[in-house]
Amino acid sequence: MLSEVRRVLKPGGLIACRELMFGSSFAHPGSEHIRKVWEMYMDVLEADDGHPEIGLNLKNRLLTAGFTNVRASMSFSTFSEPEEISALHDLVTKGFLSPAITEAAIKYRAWTEGMTQEVREAWDEWRNNPGAIATFAYGEALANNP
Repeated sequence: MLSEVRRVLKPGGLIACRELMFGSSFAHPGSEHIRKVWEMYMDVLEADDGHPEIGLNLKNRLLTAGFTNVRASMSFSTFSEPEEISALHDLVTKGFLSPAITEAAIKYRAWTEGMTQEVREAWDEWRNNPGAIATFAYGEALANNP
């Protein structure tokens, strides 16, 4: 994909990337069931030839693709306000725990049918905890087309 971006980006043009780093994301209070969502989703991404930690490798990928003036950084998105907590809960329960994702996880043996309800209940409990907080970590990079 980066080769195609280089091909169509004008000389000196700028590319900006921001990708999630699942292993550096967390929710508190945590539990085994809370962590299972991240682990399951990472397993599904890997089984589909994805890279759940691509945010850590953006700088290297851009350099390898021939971009110049590569600048890398990291950032975090934090969820602590009630509406943010609710939005993250919806993302997890309607996205990561959607039938399409959980069926893929079962197919790749990263999940079992019984886990979905247990994990959903753990995330419901997390959402209702007044001390709930979560953070997603991202790798970021800017680079120029030579």
